[in-house]
Amino acid sequence: MKQIILDTETTGNLFDEPVEISFMNSENTIEFEQHFLKPSIPCLPCTVVVHSYDAKFLSKFPPIETELEKATKFLFDNIDKYILIGYNIKFDINVISNVTKKFLNKPYEPKYTLDLCQLARKLISIDQVGNHTLDTIYYFLFPDKLNQLLKIRSSHSALQDIHLTNDVFSGLKKLTNTKKNKECTIQEIIDFTKEPILLDYWPFGKHKGKKIEEVLKYDRQYVEWFLYKADFKHEWPDLLFTLQQKQKTCV
Repeated sequence: MKQIILDTETTGNLFDEPVEISFMNSENTIEFEQHFLKPSIPCLPCTVVVHSYDAKFLSKFPPIETELEKATKFLFDNIDKYILIGYNIKFDINVISNVTKKFLNKPYEPKYTLDLCQLARKLISIDQVGNHTLDTIYYFLFPDKLNQLLKIRSSHSALQDIHLTNDVFSGLKKLTNTKKNKECTIQEIIDFTKEPILLDYWPFGKHKGKKIEEVLKYDRQYVEWFLYKADFKHEWPDLLFTLQQKQKTCV
C-alpha cells in the first residue's frame, strides 16, 4: 500500500478553501502532484503573509469550481490503496472534504491515515521542544540541517511542506522503532499513534501550558465544560484520557 504525504495551503476563512493541494509518494518522491486553485473567497491577510499567494498570484490559475476534480482525482480514485500521512492531517482532510462536498457533492474520507503531529507528541515531550510544530520537530530530529530549514522557509508552500513532512516521517519512524525496540510496520506505527497518553499540560485555550492538576484543582467548571459541553472534545483524545485518569484523584 502506498504511503501518500499530503499538505494544503488555504484561505484561512471560517469556511476554509484550499489554494494549493500537494501530495507525493513517500517512498518515491518524484511521484508528486501540485495543484493551485483560485478560491471562491479571498485569502485572509494572515494566510497570505505565510504562503504569499495573494489575489494577483491566484488569478493565474483555474477557479476551484473547475479545477478541484482534477486536483483530487488521484486521491479519490485510489482512496483504498494508500495511507494518507500528514502533519495535523485532520485539518487537511477537513479542508478538502468541505470543498469536495460543496463543489463535487461528495466528501473526502480516506480510509487509512497517520497524523505525524500526534505521533511526535507521543515520542517527544513538550519540555524537550517547546511546541510540536512541523519546523520545530524537523529541527529537533535534524539539528545539523538548520540552515537548510531556514532557507526553505524563506518562502512557504504545501509542496515544500510535504518534503519536510516526509523527512520528519523518516525521523519519527526511527524514534518509534527505538521506543518499541523493534522494526515497526506502518500499521504498528498507526496503532501506536492512536494509543492514549497522559498529558502534563493543558494544550489549548485560556489554560494552555498550565499543569493539568492545577486546572483540575482551581477551575473545575472549565474542566466540566470541556468534558460535557465542548463539541470539539473528541479532537483532543489524549486530554480526555488524561482527565478521566486524573480527575478522581485531584481535589
